[in-house]
Amino acid sequence: MKTPGMAATPAAAILEASVTALEWWESKNLSIDDFLESDAALQEYRRSIAGTVFLYFRNKLFIDRLLKRRLVQRPRQELLHILRIALTQALFSTSIAPEVAVSVAVDAAEMKSGKGAAGLVNAVLRRILEEAPRLIIEPKNVLPKPIFHRWKQLMPKKINLMAGEFMSTPAFTCRDTGDFRLDAGKFKAEPVELEFTAPYRFYRIGEPGKLLDSNELNNGEIYIQDPATALPVSMLELNGDEKVCDLCAAPGGKTLMIAEKLSGRGFLLVNDRSARRQEQTRANFDRLKVTIPYEISVADALDVRGEFDVVVCDVPCSNTGVFRRRPDALWRFTEEHLKELTALQMKILGHAAKLVKPGGRLLYSTCSIDPDENGLLVAEFLKSHGLFSLIKQRQCYPDRYCDGAYTALMIRNIQ
Repeated sequence: MKTPGMAATPAAAILEASVTALEWWESKNLSIDDFLESDAALQEYRRSIAGTVFLYFRNKLFIDRLLKRRLVQRPRQELLHILRIALTQALFSTSIAPEVAVSVAVDAAEMKSGKGAAGLVNAVLRRILEEAPRLIIEPKNVLPKPIFHRWKQLMPKKINLMAGEFMSTPAFTCRDTGDFRLDAGKFKAEPVELEFTAPYRFYRIGEPGKLLDSNELNNGEIYIQDPATALPVSMLELNGDEKVCDLCAAPGGKTLMIAEKLSGRGFLLVNDRSARRQEQTRANFDRLKVTIPYEISVADALDVRGEFDVVVCDVPCSNTGVFRRRPDALWRFTEEHLKELTALQMKILGHAAKLVKPGGRLLYSTCSIDPDENGLLVAEFLKSHGLFSLIKQRQCYPDRYCDGAYTALMIRNIQ
């Protein structure tokens, strides 16, 4: 596929890039975020591409069923992706007319595979649109089968709510930093005040475009962030002079909140295994003008050494708490992958425990709503690490105010 900058029109560029994103997601096992960051040429249409692809993943079950009923045999993968993206745009997008979506898809199919493919795409899309299919939002119609069965068993009272949230677009949220106070009227901002957000000030933004182009954002007075990120930080009471290690920090959102709780006497080791993501962390620290002593390091979490008052483990997880922002995450979920993740999480947590000095604290967090990654894992850790005791833990679920998240605060007892 050509890069978006080479396409004849913005609509064609967005279709081409969205199709390539699906190809990468399937063949290279890369997230949509990874794809969008892979090529500078994608940045011009980044929001439109992400919006289109995420819209597909929210409606994937419905769209794929419609296509399966209309396709006599499965076409080449690239042609199938063109049909998927075009049908997503035609049925669910408010930014492109259905007839334009069909026309762009037909042109793309002809360019890639000839007039026969173009005729197939045209016929399939027009027949489906003539039927005017409607999606009934209920768990079995929208959730990937493994997730549906797991959530039905684990959270039967919440599954309908979670299915509805999965189909919704998350609010654009941010917080103001330091002593700055956001001008609510300028950005049509609504304060978000949750039990765990204080003293940080979060807002739902009514005019994201204006905020993204603002001096306030460029100057570090505003940081784009979901209120759920405050959950683990809210567990920490700091006197300002602690030595803190964040093992999996990038891009630094939670770590920046911890930095605001420390004084010039404290120290912050900001670690992550990804050099690319740590570049973003450094840029965020520079933009927000962090003044406390800190070090940004690139290393595997298991290779970090030292002794700290607080060790933070915001571990890699299934992302089931942020499915509105990463709807493709639910389509990656398998029981096997969950077992691999929990093994890695336990390994990181076990290593982190070695870095906590006697009397120090260990903070574990995920953006998951699965108990295997959260309360059950922490309970298993405590059984095998007798020096540690649980102080408190909390799980929150996605709703109109924030994403889902879990956190547990533990202390290493003094013998």
